[in-house]
Amino acid sequence: MIPRGEVTPSKYQSPSECGEFQCEEGKEGYADFVKKEDEALKLYYQNTNVTYLFKLKEDVIGYVAIAMSSLPTKQLPEDLGRVHKYDHVPSLLLGQMARDIRFRGTGVGDHMIDFVVNKANGLAEEIGCRLVIVDSEPDTVACYERNGFERVSHVETDGKTKLYLDLWRPHTKCKRCGYIYQSTVKDRKDIGEGKLQITCPKCGEQSEYPTGEYYFN
Repeated sequence: MIPRGEVTPSKYQSPSECGEFQCEEGKEGYADFVKKEDEALKLYYQNTNVTYLFKLKEDVIGYVAIAMSSLPTKQLPEDLGRVHKYDHVPSLLLGQMARDIRFRGTGVGDHMIDFVVNKANGLAEEIGCRLVIVDSEPDTVACYERNGFERVSHVETDGKTKLYLDLWRPHTKCKRCGYIYQSTVKDRKDIGEGKLQITCPKCGEQSEYPTGEYYFN
């Protein structure tokens, strides 16, 4: 496995950076995307996506191409935190992801997905971004699911499986001091009778909330 700290992401600049990049037989199109002038670079100048390369020293070992998108709300589970008053949910689309065949099984895919999720979380602070979505080839579905993605039920496009990762994390408002904070699973204690007890990190107050109604947002 390649340690995360040894992989360096950078914005794609030119096909000349990817001269040695190769994918498996039958997936040559993924390599062509960054090796031909009229693909990734053209889309960048059209403002339709941005491609990032991942390098191990001087070798390009993988890339992702990302763009803004949305997912129809009706395709999502009914219990997905408070989005169902909107027709579409703002999302970051992971449009392309590929790694060099020479680095198969080294964890490159996990590193690239982590990068995309961090990008999406950054966007969520600035413009609103609830999901990361991807149309996955059959052989990469397990990789996405291992990284927390879930399948969009009954949605397949050209043999690809649509998956999403929900970026939302619930925030709780303290009943005593009014402090709004992000609570995690370990902060929420089930005390029975359909109630949770949550401790405010600011004032230490232990407040009780009905299960499913502890979040402020």
